[in-house]
Amino acid sequence: MKKVEKLSSAASSAQWFARLCASVWLFPLIITIALLLLTVFKISGSSMGIYNTLLYGGGKKDSSLLFNKPREIRSDEWVVNTQMTIAQKNNHFARINHNIGQGQDMSVVLDVPYAEWSQIFKPHNLAFFVLPLEFAFALKWWLMAWLLIISCYFFVLSLLPGRRLLAAGISLSLLCGGMIQWWYQ
Repeated sequence: MKKVEKLSSAASSAQWFARLCASVWLFPLIITIALLLLTVFKISGSSMGIYNTLLYGGGKKDSSLLFNKPREIRSDEWVVNTQMTIAQKNNHFARINHNIGQGQDMSVVLDVPYAEWSQIFKPHNLAFFVLPLEFAFALKWWLMAWLLIISCYFFVLSLLPGRRLLAAGISLSLLCGGMIQWWYQ
């Protein structure tokens, strides 16, 4: 009796897996798992590692760097956005940060989280209010890419039904395109 139950359980698992592989939801599931893993392991594409070079010189390898190297040209990210995000966390996400100049109104500055209703329109910043800083920072970094990939994937599928592989390829190509990467974040 138990052998029959095990066989039927294995068969139903195989059927579920086969249905998933044939479904339009396989690619979004893979991308979502990648998003969650990058967030859990606190991995971002930030160039904050440039401070390692500035503080310790080029001789000491940055132990937090996974691959490639931090880019000085991304100073808008590692000098402004990331620093203000950290300042906001230390200021409890107040809209007016009195620790910057004469009191900086963070609602008019770039893309920094602050505790106010208008953050609803910036879903990539909402994680800062519920997650520790490093997890929220990683999620913010990749969430916009996730949204771009998923929306493009389903848009292509609406134009070309059943062309899942083509939709996945186009959505990944769009993310990797030069214009998107130049203006990303």
